[in-house]
Amino acid sequence: MALSNWDTLAVDHNNNFINGAIKSKMGVIVEIYKNWLYISDNVAWQNGSYAKPVVSEIHYGSLIYKDVFIYAKRGPQQGVYCIVHTPIYINKNEKPNLMVGIGCYGYDGDNWVGVRHESVDFLTEMLSSNLEDLPLEYKNIIENLDLRAALRFNQGDNYFANNLGFNSPSSKVGTAKEPVLTKIIKTKLQ
Repeated sequence: MALSNWDTLAVDHNNNFINGAIKSKMGVIVEIYKNWLYISDNVAWQNGSYAKPVVSEIHYGSLIYKDVFIYAKRGPQQGVYCIVHTPIYINKNEKPNLMVGIGCYGYDGDNWVGVRHESVDFLTEMLSSNLEDLPLEYKNIIENLDLRAALRFNQGDNYFANNLGFNSPSSKVGTAKEPVLTKIIKTKLQ
């Protein structure tokens, strides 16, 4: 399925909108892609199953890779729901490095809906039920996240924005507009 069929909601430790990716100090990138997570690592990549720099993918479960902790669960809208973080060290000037997010199928039949409220509720419940597995600092951060205020974006629109040099169109959950590619196809078919 095309990238434009998938929607993402992702926030950092301050509940700020992020593009669905997090980078660790060791250069590991974990990215929400469609409805799974890609793990990229330029240092570890070898010619094989994945295009450079992707070294692995995760659909569900928990994984520690170098300095990244990943917990992913399957949920509504054929989605992946995740908590991705790096360790917090003693250094008080160090900022937390956290991504909480959703990658899900954005259609309901022929209607584009994007991330739904029920999916945000599922992620919120997932976070609250997994707090005991997180370092204390992250527990405090996650307890203060307000995912109802988070923005979502279409992955195809984000791809075009990144490659054509404009900001990715994003909106609140429940207000998603049709992806750009869908609009173009519909216009061409008329």
